Amino acid sequence: SDGVRRRRGDGGGWAGRAPGLFSDPYATSFRAEGEPVLDLLATALALHPELDVWVVGHTNDRPLPKTAAGRHGDLVDLSVHLAQAVALRFVEGGVEPGRVVVAGRGPHEPVGSNDGDAGRDANARIDVWLLEPGAVAP
Repeated sequence: SDGVRRRRGDGGGWAGRAPGLFSDPYATSFRAEGEPVLDLLATALALHPELDVWVVGHTNDRPLPKTAAGRHGDLVDLSVHLAQAVALRFVEGGVEPGRVVVAGRGPHEPVGSNDGDAGRDANARIDVWLLEPGAVAP
């Protein structure tokens, strides 16, 4: 599913999970449906300077094709590049750069099985954490 899901995190933060944001699993360009969601979130974040933002990229466990390996190196690099694309969108939308932290986990924190399309699609995602002052980072 392409919906954004939210949950209260441990230690004073909220996470939103957004699978299916990107036009291609190995590209940092967004699907048309994802752009308004990112822009709306950037506007909301800009209005709440008390919150820090962690953008965490994840991938499934499928090896990078040769065409993507030259751009990304490995799956962890890819996950960092995907998170950087989202973070840049937030900064372009008015979020102070010092409030945005980027991380990539590659295939190391799956939420589904990589044995089928649904699980692989769920694992290739971006988690956005909103952290209150003093909150523990994910």
